[in-house]
Amino acid sequence: MHRLRIVLAAAALILLAAGTFQSYWWTMFTADRAALGSWLTDLPYGRTPGLREFMLDVRERTPKGARIAVLTPYTEYQHGYVYVFSRATYLLAGRTTLPLIDEHDRTLPHNLADADYIAAFRANAKIEGFTPIWSSPSGVLLWRPR
Repeated sequence: MHRLRIVLAAAALILLAAGTFQSYWWTMFTADRAALGSWLTDLPYGRTPGLREFMLDVRERTPKGARIAVLTPYTEYQHGYVYVFSRATYLLAGRTTLPLIDEHDRTLPHNLADADYIAAFRANAKIEGFTPIWSSPSGVLLWRPR
């Protein structure tokens, strides 16, 4: 009787393992890791093509400690602005990112006044007191000479 219980328990364990196995688990061992890594890196930026590359280029062209205002075509905080701003903040680590819109959709002109640079992602980049120093198809980096 004891031996029968052990055999039944082992059979149940084998059936449970077989029933829960997903083919996806096997593909993880055979996946193209470079392609998977690239896809996972770009995944958070899917709603804004070009944002990641643009902000990485801005990072290369600005010094650590720089104050960078983030300008986007989105004028509502919850409908696009916060999406771009939060991702830009992550990519521009080592710099201070300044929002130009608050959570109540009000503009923040004092942040523009404090900025050394403006990273204008798909936005109108003609702002008094700032000079364009680099551009790409995704946006323009402006600098304030002081």
